[in-house]
Amino acid sequence: MDSHYEKNNVAQTEPINRFNLYQYAECSKPDVDRAVFFPNKNTARTDYERRVATAKEICARCIGREVCLEIGIAEKHDGIWGGMTEKERRLYNRSRNSK
Repeated sequence: MDSHYEKNNVAQTEPINRFNLYQYAECSKPDVDRAVFFPNKNTARTDYERRVATAKEICARCIGREVCLEIGIAEKHDGIWGGMTEKERRLYNRSRNSK
């Protein structure tokens, strides 16, 4: 099995859901700086944008991205969830609810 679907040499054997998300999520890997998912809006704009971009790159390769996005929308978390900022999640949620 592709290492993308493995965490700590444990292959994914069940669908990703809110209860097992962190077992497989890219952001839970030990070499990932979790601070990039919670960029401080009061820092320099370039630093904020760099952190957001880094978080989105990590999210883009995560097999749990859709579940993570739904958690971020439902629970209105701060930071990057499912590859989207709080503002992006609000806009995304409004657009899908208006259809």
